[in-house]
Amino acid sequence: MTQEELQKLFDRYNRKYWRAQLPRYTVVISTRWHGGYCAKRLRVIFIHPDIAADDRRAKRTLLHEMSHASAPSGHGKLWKAEMWRLKRQGAPILETDISEYVSSENVPTRSDILQGFYDAGLELPDETWAALRRNLGYQHGLVDDHGRAEDRGVARLLEKCRGKFLKGQREAREMREARTEAISSAEIQRRTATLQPGRTRGKRDALGLGVFAVLSS
Repeated sequence: MTQEELQKLFDRYNRKYWRAQLPRYTVVISTRWHGGYCAKRLRVIFIHPDIAADDRRAKRTLLHEMSHASAPSGHGKLWKAEMWRLKRQGAPILETDISEYVSSENVPTRSDILQGFYDAGLELPDETWAALRRNLGYQHGLVDDHGRAEDRGVARLLEKCRGKFLKGQREAREMREARTEAISSAEIQRRTATLQPGRTRGKRDALGLGVFAVLSS
């Protein structure tokens, strides 16, 4: 599927399964993600070219990411509820698209925490590390209410969290640039397509005048 086809599919699914209540996202085909990614703050859904090339996978991945746009971050209960709702309504997704994210543990792991800081960087590209450390770090019990780490082990983990956060912010800026470039490219194509018929008519008119001149002489 092309980027334009995926964009039209987003609009159709939004009307059909969400009653057009989702905000408008720009769908971009990009190699930045192995599968798909929903960047809520940027209002962009990224789809890998390999997935876009397979219509069935493209539809399933798009619905997966649209469910992220509808529910809080992660593959938690609300996201799963959205996916099951889509499945019941006949959306083209598989049961395994949901069941593979079922976890027996509700306690966040070290990987979950690092992923959370990375996601925060993507969603909050203008946030400072100090503010995020106090807020998200406190939620995970890594710091006290003054933003101080409990011990050296936690301090080392926070350094890794900082790296993930900054990486997320860097990639958010790159994604914003990619979105701007994609929109500019689409606008150029639209203008070119709009102007082309006029140019063709102009050539035909010029040719017609030439023939008329020859016949008149």
